Amino acid sequence: MEDNKCCSCKKLSICNLGLGIGLTQGLAYIAFALIIMYFIPEGKQLLEMMAIIYTGYDSTFAGAAYGFVWGFVTGYIYGAFIAIFYNLGARLCPCKYCKGNKCCCK
Repeated sequence: MEDNKCCSCKKLSICNLGLGIGLTQGLAYIAFALIIMYFIPEGKQLLEMMAIIYTGYDSTFAGAAYGFVWGFVTGYIYGAFIAIFYNLGARLCPCKYCKGNKCCCK
């Protein structure tokens, strides 16, 4: 009788990694905008340079919300690509260790 248990797969979830990095980057952009708004007004020039790429990003509450959206979207895309390339590398790795740990799941 065949055992239906899966062995441990060394794969990253594309959605989960994208979500985690997207939320982290979005929250970092909010924090950056709010820190500049309240504590370091000299940093507004850096924020304006970032606003060239991220439309609407500014040291205001609305700009921080735009920053969160931009940070989440770009972070999600970065995380998804990291997971895709990691999973591709794990599948194609020729070393002895990786061949012994291939996923037996379908």
